[in-house]
Amino acid sequence: MARVRITVSGLEYASDERLHTATAEVVVKRGRKEIVRDTFNGKSAGDYSRTYDVKDGKGDLDVTYTTESPHFQCKAEILDVE
Repeated sequence: MARVRITVSGLEYASDERLHTATAEVVVKRGRKEIVRDTFNGKSAGDYSRTYDVKDGKGDLDVTYTTESPHFQCKAEILDVE
């Protein structure tokens, strides 16, 4: 088992003099194995993190996402491995 933390930002952004909120679907793979799939919804002006207990795969983490926010950023990191 491992613990993975996903940190996102940029779900709330200004455009056309209005404040917008976005949704992002994030997928984290380790090697070829998908270890996390989750959806994040806007209304967070700063960084927001979630931690997951996952069955550990092998290899580097690969993070992909889909969102309409032009400012969205996402990172994933392994916290510990049992």
